[in-house]
Amino acid sequence: MSILLSGATPYCAVQVSDMQVTAFADGQPLSQKQRKSIVYSGDNVRCLVGWTGLAIIESHNTGDWLHGQLDAIIRDDPPLPVLVETLKNSATLHFATLNVKDKRCEFVLVGWFRVSPNRYAAFSAVISNYQGRPWELSAGHGVAFHSAVSVQTRPSKHPYVLSVSGYEAAIKEMPLYFRGLCRLLKRRAGVAVISGACRQIAAEIAVRQAKRKAANPTFTKTVGDSQLTVELDISGSANTFSSKDGTITNSLPADVIYPVITTKDMQVDRTVDADGTIRLKIKGWIKTNRPNIVMAVPGVPGV
Repeated sequence: MSILLSGATPYCAVQVSDMQVTAFADGQPLSQKQRKSIVYSGDNVRCLVGWTGLAIIESHNTGDWLHGQLDAIIRDDPPLPVLVETLKNSATLHFATLNVKDKRCEFVLVGWFRVSPNRYAAFSAVISNYQGRPWELSAGHGVAFHSAVSVQTRPSKHPYVLSVSGYEAAIKEMPLYFRGLCRLLKRRAGVAVISGACRQIAAEIAVRQAKRKAANPTFTKTVGDSQLTVELDISGSANTFSSKDGTITNSLPADVIYPVITTKDMQVDRTVDADGTIRLKIKGWIKTNRPNIVMAVPGVPGV
């Protein structure tokens, strides 16, 4: 299983995932560039939507399917219960059509939902067809997807939500790492600090799996070395990039879905001339209902 770390506080939400797709048949990596998190930002729900599990089979790509579903859902800007129920029912129907034995898949939503005209509350939601613990090879899947929503209901000085999907065994294997992450969330550390801690955890899981693979060639390494980071604040402003070994490898990699703009498969190639001129080549798919959209590229002011 891949790894997806999701956290939210009253002011920011973060998802960090690895970008590897692993073949079920022989455990070989099929891709190191799969995007497993999407920004969904309406007026009623503002959240990050990530997934682990079945990625690619024949013409199906879970990331592409999820993007299409969220793009259709946001047109009505439904409240949180309707969003979760719609996505759950759509997943049940669609995955029933896939001709593959192992259809295990889990979607994680983390962010905020509107509770009154001027107030939002943090939440996390899981939509899954798992039966049993997902990190166990014996874990199966059901015909229907089920859902669970966790909301901070009790008054708290340090409210936060944290979700770990995919290789959940990491929680028991790396308790100090997750204890530190929880403390950062409780103490309202900056979004960059929180996402940095999540990347360190994801990278450490990949390193440990690589060591197990070296010691036991039959072990399947499912967590890749590259991470996708997506950061969202409660106003709906998002920052996203991919990285490897602490170095940003691509800006704007995560897809975003807003009422006024939707993007898909965005890539930014950056070069610097001898005189210091920065040249950007931006490619991808954009749909917008508003002219004069301003795009900001991390590390490049005024774009």
